[in-house]
Parts: sequence; C-alpha cells; structure tokens
Amino acid sequence: MKLSTDRVDAFSTDDILLFGLRGKAPNPSDYSVVGTPLSYDSYGLLVQKNSTVFLSLVNATLSRMARDGRLQKLYAKWFTPVDVPLSLVLETVFKVIAIPE
Repeated sequence: MKLSTDRVDAFSTDDILLFGLRGKAPNPSDYSVVGTPLSYDSYGLLVQKNSTVFLSLVNATLSRMARDGRLQKLYAKWFTPVDVPLSLVLETVFKVIAIPE
C-alpha cells in the first residue's frame, strides 16, 4: 500500500473499503479513518428486469428487517468485530427504509 511506503499521505474511498484496507495492513493501528464523507454513493442489488414481484419482496423484507432491528443486528454481527462503526448516513438509511409504504 502506498501509505505504508510513504508514497502518499492520505487515501480516499468508501469508508467500508478504507476500514477493510486498514484491517489488512501489517499494523492496522498505524492508520485511522477520519473526516466526514466527501459524498454519498448508495449500493444496490441487481434484479432481473421485469421481476417486480421479487423486487417488491426484497424491498419489503429490507424494510421489515430495518423496522424490527434485524438489519442493525446483522450489521453489528458482521462489521463491529472488524472495527467498522455504523455511520450516521447508514443509520439514517436504515431509518428511511424502515418507513412502511
């Protein structure tokens, strides 16, 4: 990594990628993920065209999981152990998708 060889002073990308890179570094404690996001880029799921029933099922399931706390628990299960805190932006996304249609 260019940071570890002093070829650059900083690196910018999605926070989840930064936390992953830090975790793979020989000395992760040498690095910090700092600052506020420069932008927000949503992730998505690829669904076959015209699969409206399946898409509705996926959206309803994610909404229900956000409402009952399962989505937050899954995040904590998979990302907290690798020191990836829940960002304010993602916490807001969980609240928004929890709103019933």
